[in-house]
Amino acid sequence: KEDPLARASVNKAHTLWCYASLESLDQRPAITSPEVSLPLLDDMWYAQFSLWVQEDILGAMAALNKKAAEALAPEDRWVGNMPFKHLKSFYIGGFVPPAAPAGGVAMPSLMAQVGGTELGGPPPMSATEVMTKHGCTPDVDRIQFTMDVVIDAKALYYVIDAISTCGFYTVLQVSYEAVPPNPTLADYIYGPRPALHVWLLVEGSFLRNKYDKDMPESVKKAIQAGSPIVGAGGVAPTSGGGGYGGPSRFMGSPGNMPLYRGGPEGPMRGHGRPGRDEGP
Repeated sequence: KEDPLARASVNKAHTLWCYASLESLDQRPAITSPEVSLPLLDDMWYAQFSLWVQEDILGAMAALNKKAAEALAPEDRWVGNMPFKHLKSFYIGGFVPPAAPAGGVAMPSLMAQVGGTELGGPPPMSATEVMTKHGCTPDVDRIQFTMDVVIDAKALYYVIDAISTCGFYTVLQVSYEAVPPNPTLADYIYGPRPALHVWLLVEGSFLRNKYDKDMPESVKKAIQAGSPIVGAGGVAPTSGGGGYGGPSRFMGSPGNMPLYRGGPEGPMRGHGRPGRDEGP
């Protein structure tokens, strides 16, 4: 009661269901802060895909928290009693090339290139490094993404289930560690029960016929060539800088890879997403 920082942290925690910020989301500097020129068509397509994926997954997490809140008294509806407590980061990779692209050489792991770890960082972006061995085909596009989150220790199953049932998403890998107690009540407060810091690697599959007419031909050619780490127009970037639609947190070469999107079977029409359903 006498510590201003602890008091402020507690008061803030009781106004939230989940900690997150704009920086927690997949970043698209080519769209949000183009420093040299306006975004190119490829940039916009990659960003739209990224938006669709985040709408799917974060919508599912919001629904999970809402269901939990409905079982609580109004005064108990705060982050400390929610299953999904903190979105720390969301990294969306580009279209995953086939396991053996044209020329027979598998793409190297992006995770290895940019220093990702089992508890943080981008997806491997390689069909050969995940258990499903899935890459893109002429009919189905596939992306990989990672989430760095904090959840209630008893909620891991429900989080995985929510991700898996909101579309054609498969959780490929889960790594976690216990969140240490926070007796000072400073910064993030996750409540009285045990919490987990979790890193999830997820694969999304998307039916090409749901958006084929809107997909830029340059993107289709890049996928067919097995070259997901490319800049706008299918040209591999050679230096850092904004744009290229790729995982913008890793801006230098080879990090400028296009990020892609998906919604499960496609997107909700109400959000301009091809084909989820015909409803409003």
